[in-house]
Amino acid sequence: MNIFLKLFLFLALLASAKADVVLAKVNGVNITENNVKEFLITTNPSLDYSKLSKQQKIEVLQKMIQKELFLQVARKDKIERSAEFLKQLEILKRELMLNVWLKKQMNYMIVSDGDAKQFYNKNIKSFTEPTRIRARHILVRTQDEARNIILALKKLNGKILKDTFMAIAQNHSIDINSRESGGDLGEFSKDGMSADFSNAAWNLKAGTISLTPIRTRQGYHVIYVDERIAPKVIPFDKAKPEIVALIKQQQFQKYISQLSGELGKKAKIEVIPSSIR
Repeated sequence: MNIFLKLFLFLALLASAKADVVLAKVNGVNITENNVKEFLITTNPSLDYSKLSKQQKIEVLQKMIQKELFLQVARKDKIERSAEFLKQLEILKRELMLNVWLKKQMNYMIVSDGDAKQFYNKNIKSFTEPTRIRARHILVRTQDEARNIILALKKLNGKILKDTFMAIAQNHSIDINSRESGGDLGEFSKDGMSADFSNAAWNLKAGTISLTPIRTRQGYHVIYVDERIAPKVIPFDKAKPEIVALIKQQQFQKYISQLSGELGKKAKIEVIPSSIR
């Protein structure tokens, strides 16, 4: 994450901050909960502070304490007055100014319900979830093991078949992630699994098993299909936020491109090719 974006995220955090809580003091300097949240955003934006365990929060706080100690040493060394610091600060100010201005322009983009609905209807295929299946599997190391399991299952049907399949999965499958749930793999689309596995599963009817072992790099699979789930259209109300964001982005890109052209025509721009090395 570049540094001006870090600053922008920090400002956004401050704007929405509620009453702050002091978590630690370093030589009289408070380290607050919002300080820690800001630090987490800039260092690992994929993590949500509110979802961290107490131990994880303490670990982040320790890093913040270390950072504050270094900052205090930097202040004693008068880094703020150095030419390098002032140069970098000026770069940050320019980038932050541009970033705030661009956000302001984006806020001018308006998408009506009619425009969003028209986009939805025109691109309805993009808002249709493909056929999915819910399946289970028994994973074993050898082809012979898989064949023996199929022999034990293929004469069964209905609830007895499913219950027996689940019991074998719980006792013999080497897939530790699905074993306890009777081999349950949940729902997935055709491209959600390896090609060999998906092709075999897609050829099965609900309530049936694969009659030959399916080999993948994990081992040999016996597959049971719980159900086939028909394609489903995502309702407009659910898709609307994504559509609005996409149209606004398209409007924004078009506006910025046009504005760049207009400003370029009015400005006095001189490119010096001989200086480009």
